[in-house]
Amino acid sequence: VESFQQYIQASDEEIGKIFSKAPGLLAYSWKGNLKIKLQYLNDRLRLEDEYNNYNNKQILKYIIQTAPRIILYSLKNSIQLKLTMIDEIIATTAVLPEEKQAKTMQILYRNPSLLARTNNEFKKKLESAQRRITNSN
Repeated sequence: VESFQQYIQASDEEIGKIFSKAPGLLAYSWKGNLKIKLQYLNDRLRLEDEYNNYNNKQILKYIIQTAPRIILYSLKNSIQLKLTMIDEIIATTAVLPEEKQAKTMQILYRNPSLLARTNNEFKKKLESAQRRITNSN
């Protein structure tokens, strides 16, 4: 629990709320599972990228606090697949390559629980979220 807490920079109260929403996290190994998924999300979403427009240190914590079940899902069959779906939908819009990452972040920041849905539910919600983002620009 301590390594998880430190990685996402959560307070004792915040980590308690995360584990109360997803108690199954307690059964997962830090090094063999949780750390790998958090690192993947961090790297994939470029949370350490100094050029993005988000508060880098808070995004991962916000996503996990909002939808901690994300970390319970398979990295390959759920998390990676869903992020690929986001990429595919964003690629169909008139987004410049350098804006692609910001659009992905925008979608997940507005609705982190998207990643905690089934793949079919996710696709429907993602399409809806993309329409809202496109219309807001």
